[in-house]
Amino acid sequence: MSLKITQRMNGKMKGFRSLNTSPIDNDFCQRMSKNTKSICSKCYSRRAVTTYATCARKPWKENGRILSRVLTDVQLPVITDKYFRFQSHGELLNATHYINLLNIAKKNPETIFVLPTKRKKIVEKFGKQGAENVILSYSEPFINHFVEELPPHFDRRFSVFTKEYSKENDIEINCGARLCMECLQCYKLDGKNIKYVNEHLK
Repeated sequence: MSLKITQRMNGKMKGFRSLNTSPIDNDFCQRMSKNTKSICSKCYSRRAVTTYATCARKPWKENGRILSRVLTDVQLPVITDKYFRFQSHGELLNATHYINLLNIAKKNPETIFVLPTKRKKIVEKFGKQGAENVILSYSEPFINHFVEELPPHFDRRFSVFTKEYSKENDIEINCGARLCMECLQCYKLDGKNIKYVNEHLK
């Protein structure tokens, strides 16, 4: 089977296409979801996969299987979108998965890719490997945890806060209630992209 690209996203991701994997079939996601202080314990993606098991979990699980083995250039998809999202659902399974995504980006240099991930050790070890059209967003694992320092190779940090915490600690919320395709502040490669994206817990 070939990789299945999600053609239509919902909510704030409307207008984007995305390459996803199943969080239910990811050991990292499963472990993180058990930590009540983790944003993963509130995972919208797990709910989506559970609700739409036939149309989401099966192809996304297969994507994970494919991406977990080394892919040749011929097996990498051609992407013609101006902006493309890696992992709107799911998370990196392993280093091979990550390197395959970088190779997809290198094969499609005219597209800007955004990859959010909590797996900073994988990114720290392998870097971008020349895929400069990939914007790496570190997804802060824990709710109400703000750190200014960016991990190596990451372009920004995405954090989630409760309304009470953001008010008490004067945290600027600069994400939410907008369509990403209309905003695009996370998809800029011109040096003007923001380093910290903060959102309220939904």
